[in-house]
Order: sequence, then C-alpha cells, then structure tokens
Amino acid sequence: MRIAVDISMLEVPGSGIARYIKCLLPIMIEQSEGRHHWLLYGRACPSGDYAHLPNVTCRSDYLPRDAGRIASLFCSQVIWGSIDRPDVYWSPAHRLPWFLPRKTATTVTVHDLCWLKQPETMRRVTYHLDRVLMPRSLASTQQIIAISESTAEDIRLHFDETVWKKVSIATEGGAHMPSPLPVTHLKTLGIEMPYVLFVGSFEPRKNLARLLQAFQQVIERSGTEILLVLVGGASWGQNSVKSDIAALGIAGKVLVLDNVDDQVLSTLYRHAQCLAAPSLLEGFCLPAAEAMSLGTPVLASMSSAFPEVVGQGGVLVDPLSVDSIAEGLTRLVTNEELRRELGAYALQHSRGFSWERAGLATLKILENAHASKEMDLDRSGAR
Repeated sequence: MRIAVDISMLEVPGSGIARYIKCLLPIMIEQSEGRHHWLLYGRACPSGDYAHLPNVTCRSDYLPRDAGRIASLFCSQVIWGSIDRPDVYWSPAHRLPWFLPRKTATTVTVHDLCWLKQPETMRRVTYHLDRVLMPRSLASTQQIIAISESTAEDIRLHFDETVWKKVSIATEGGAHMPSPLPVTHLKTLGIEMPYVLFVGSFEPRKNLARLLQAFQQVIERSGTEILLVLVGGASWGQNSVKSDIAALGIAGKVLVLDNVDDQVLSTLYRHAQCLAAPSLLEGFCLPAAEAMSLGTPVLASMSSAFPEVVGQGGVLVDPLSVDSIAEGLTRLVTNEELRRELGAYALQHSRGFSWERAGLATLKILENAHASKEMDLDRSGAR
C-alpha cells in the first residue's frame, strides 16, 4: 500500500501537531516492516531523517514561507498525488486537499474543534480556514482519527452520524523522553531555584495571561521562592505574554526559553515542581503526558481532555478563574508530600499512553480507509 502523508506542519517545530508527527511517523514506518511505501509531502521534507529508508520517498516544494502551508496543500500536494497515485492520503492536521485521485482513500486526524469551541482564541485566518475546510474534510474522508475520547465526543456532539460513525480513537503517546540530565544542568539555563514549568506555544488558548496572574498571587501570598519557566516557540500571542510579565512586575521571576531539544526538555520536566497546563482547550496535551512519564505532577484545567489525560496525576483547576489556578499552584509548590503522591500517580497513569500502540492503531485505521475505498469503488463499478 502506498501511503501519502502531509508533513508540512513539521516546519512549525513548537506546535503540538509537529510533535505528533515527529513522534508517531517514524514508529509507523518501522512498524509497517516494508509492507507499505511512504510518500512524505511537505514544503521542506526532512529527507535526512527518512530518505535512507528503502520504503520512503520525500517530496519537497520549497515554497517560500509566505506562500503558506495552504498553497502546499492545494497545489504541490495535489500535483504529487496525481503523479504518485497513493492508495491512502493521511492528513495529521485537520485538513485534506480538495483534489486527489479518485481511487485514493483519505484519513484525517482531528486534534480538537477549537474553531467551534474557542474561536476567539484563534487567528482570524486560521479560524476561517478551519471553519471552511474541516467540515468538508470530515464529510468526504473515509476515516477520522480522534486523539482522545474528549475529541471524539466533541465530533459526535457537533456533527451528524455520517461523520462521527467514521471516528476511531488513537490516543497519543508521551513516554520515550531521553534520560534527564542531573539537576546541576539547570544552572546552565539560568535556573537556580525551584520552578513551575509551562511547555507550549504562546497563544491565547494556552491561557498564559491567567497563569501569570496566578503565579504573581502565589509569590505575593505564600512568600515562596519560585520561578516560572516558559518553554515554547514564538507564536502570535508572544508579545502580549511579554507585556503581561512586565505589567505584573514579575520579570525577575519568569524565565522564557525558546524551543529546546528533547534531552533538555526531559530535564526540565523531571526537576520541575509541577507542569502548569491551564489551557482553555486541549485535544490531548502532549506536555502533560510527557511530564507525567517522568513522575512530575500536573496542574491542569478541569475541562476538555485533561481529566482523561491527567487522571489522578495532578490538580485540576477552573481555567477561567485566576484564584483557582493560584490555589492549585500553591498546593503543589508548598506541599512536597502531595507532589510525591501525585507524581507516583502520574507515572503510573502515563503508562496508559504509548506511541507504539498509537502507531499500530493509526496503521490499522489507514488500512481500513483503503479497504473502505476499495469497497466503494467495487459498488460503483469505478475500478
């Protein structure tokens, strides 16, 4: 079977979808054991990671960044599809090209329905693209992958039976982080006191404004010597984050790091007092699963996928309440026994998430999409 994959989101390394592709795709290629040929479509395909494999072909268009991933999706990938004639096309990022060969089956991964549930937190252009493209993609595809029970339930609530009956759940992983470096390595990053960690893009949906306000309350009310470390790539909300830090007078208590490599990230997870993830909406939250796999408890929202992902491995708070976030942070940073107890739960719960299982489940869904398309072609006599 020839499987085409849209990997254009790899050019946005700080995004959750990029990490999803980076973690899942190599495992799926290995698990396919040569049974399938992989066609990787992207604006700058990382051929160094895959080109040496006999069952992988990379297609790169090297369009300028301003051309956008949409130009790649609706121009280059359509052309490659017409040349390669893949049996299955998989989009790990919500959207499908409109024009693919008639005999090509499709599968689309849905991470969340932010455009329906939190539209005010999105860039205007992204909102309109998702509003137009996602419903059409879900209606036309053979199979839909939801990355959590929460996302699957959202699809069921917002779409009719013809869509949600195509949904299968393949939860993300979270383990396989490199071994953490010793705690002394933190000094090279400028960390010399206990810290709370945030990992993710700096955008409104991540609720950083309320997290910063809550952190200020923790400092003022508890007198605790604590640092807030923000790890993430530049995003469209970054300027407001910097101005919020300055306005709250906590610049000396907040350290902002750009995207770091996985070993440094593993070290930051392992030695943090907790991971703070008070997002307004998450389809899964990879940072939570990754932190938990290293025994670190999580402060998380009580909404969307967090109860499912975090379980008893953290403290759940109201993401719309600064006081609730501050209370949860205070409990975690001032109570070492609680951190140990929740960390043990976190480590145990994280074992339920596996990239190997996600890979096998996703491969099965792609194979089912191909079989479903074959049956449709047989019924229509279009072979």
